[in-house]
Amino acid sequence: MKSIFFITSSYPFGDGESFITSEIEDLSNNYKIYVIPTYPRGNLKNAQEKKTNKNIYYLYLPLLTIKYFFSSLSFTIKYPIILWGLLQLCLVRNYKHSIKNLVLIPKSIFLYKKMKKIKPCFIYSHWISAPTQLAMMLNFLSKVPYGATGHRWDIIDNNNFKNKFENAEFIRLISKKSQQLLHFNISKKYNDKIKTIYLGVDVDNNTNISIPFIKSYTRGVCIANLIPVKGHLYLFNAISLLKRKSSIIHIDIIGTGALKEYLMKLAKDLNIEQQIHFKGQLTHDCVRNLLSSGIYQFCCLPSLDLGNGLHEGIPVSLMEAMSKGIPCISTTTGSITELINDSYNGILVKAADSEALASGIMALIQDKDLRQKISENGIKTINRLFNRKNNNKEILNLIDKHRL
Repeated sequence: MKSIFFITSSYPFGDGESFITSEIEDLSNNYKIYVIPTYPRGNLKNAQEKKTNKNIYYLYLPLLTIKYFFSSLSFTIKYPIILWGLLQLCLVRNYKHSIKNLVLIPKSIFLYKKMKKIKPCFIYSHWISAPTQLAMMLNFLSKVPYGATGHRWDIIDNNNFKNKFENAEFIRLISKKSQQLLHFNISKKYNDKIKTIYLGVDVDNNTNISIPFIKSYTRGVCIANLIPVKGHLYLFNAISLLKRKSSIIHIDIIGTGALKEYLMKLAKDLNIEQQIHFKGQLTHDCVRNLLSSGIYQFCCLPSLDLGNGLHEGIPVSLMEAMSKGIPCISTTTGSITELINDSYNGILVKAADSEALASGIMALIQDKDLRQKISENGIKTINRLFNRKNNNKEILNLIDKHRL
């Protein structure tokens, strides 16, 4: 079985990049996968990532070590011309980007020596930032082809894109909005290499889910890190507005972050602390079980657009809820409109508008037919466009096409 080097930012360390798990698992059905975090930081994930899979391996190599230094020194003495080529791939007009690229040279040389033994047929990276820089440098050293997935902030960062796009076999983007964020010249010149393939979620066989709705006790869920871009403030204000109209709505808040203390105080100040239930950071399996339990009548993500590219992609939390038939309410920010079509498979409102959020929640409470339509169409949307197996198959096909 052939091997793939799969380069991440920090996965399987830290709280982020959980969406990568499904790609690795699906690709491992056809290839041996060597997962390589560029910057291993944070705690090692202890759920799915520790499951035994004979085709998944992890190379937990730090960014910089003394071993890398001596390895690079030896390489420089033997191959000064190749080192010069690496330097050329790292130096750009932005000196901060240049430094970020240059510090990857020792690790790339060390990994190149590993490649000689493992002999991967393809290199695949997530984020068109440092991970793809590392992938490109390994491609330069080994001639093994590479492809990459771009998200949002990494596209706005625009680090060394001319070289990365020029040398890649393909660049996969996770939304149409992502391509709009690319510089026009890059988007036009490399259009044939750019592929839009959405992130996906597991799809249940049951496509006829009917969501129970108990008017005397309405419970929703918000799955999002407690950070400004997620807009929790406006959801809390909406819950307060509804309470003043004698509609008591309970919300489970799943996630953690810098705003936790502020939001807890806000709930108390708004006199809704008995309705806001902070659940903290939960594992993916735990969240899926909660979404499948039938306790939630809606899912809300009141995201904001903070400018300079600080907005949502296509939130996996909304995909997960929709796949379970839970009606979703969100905002017209980022790429959310690629997932939700207002009043068809969800409800969309303007960002930073608590009254609109409150009205959307009330519409779901009062209109059974609307709930049922949104629930059924949400499931259909996920099955058609955001099916994990189907979308990961497209990535597999791209790799099969371009590998050695």
